[in-house]
Amino acid sequence: AAIASHLEDRQIDQMARALGEVVWREAILSREAIVAGTGAFLAEAAAARAGLRSVRLSRLLPGVAGEGWDVAAPSAAVALLLAEESGEIGLAEAAGREGPEVAP
Repeated sequence: AAIASHLEDRQIDQMARALGEVVWREAILSREAIVAGTGAFLAEAAAARAGLRSVRLSRLLPGVAGEGWDVAAPSAAVALLLAEESGEIGLAEAAGREGPEVAP
């Protein structure tokens, strides 16, 4: 258990450093990190270490039906884009926003 905990801590440190580098290099003003997937708990910890507030992807798209879909974020992203392309869903509406659709 101690080895696993140590490796988890190292991974979180690496992710936090990478987040910090991207925020600095790209001059990102937002202090939020969007997290998803089976490793969201790692991303949340890394975001906190990097001084960012984490936001679950599922909270950004409350209109998307189904529980836990954000765990499979890459697959979910493809499915959402295909559903939008076919006219089954509007991403802006799914996010609870009015106005033009979110561009893919």
